[in-house]
Amino acid sequence: MIGKLAIFTAGYLLGTRAGRERWDQIARLARWVAERDETRLAAGMAMSAAQLGVQQGLGVVTDVVRARRRLT
Repeated sequence: MIGKLAIFTAGYLLGTRAGRERWDQIARLARWVAERDETRLAAGMAMSAAQLGVQQGLGVVTDVVRARRRLT
């Protein structure tokens, strides 16, 4: 969500400063990048890494909670 807001804000600022023609050029470039297989692959890898990090973090928290319960 924050990423989308940052992209929107940057786009808005660039668009207002550079005019419509430049904005259209930037939008075409952004669409081209978003549609690339490399971009989709990188996004998938990032999502997988994030999910793995969440799973590992959850495992650590679970272990700590269990250890604390044993102490009390």
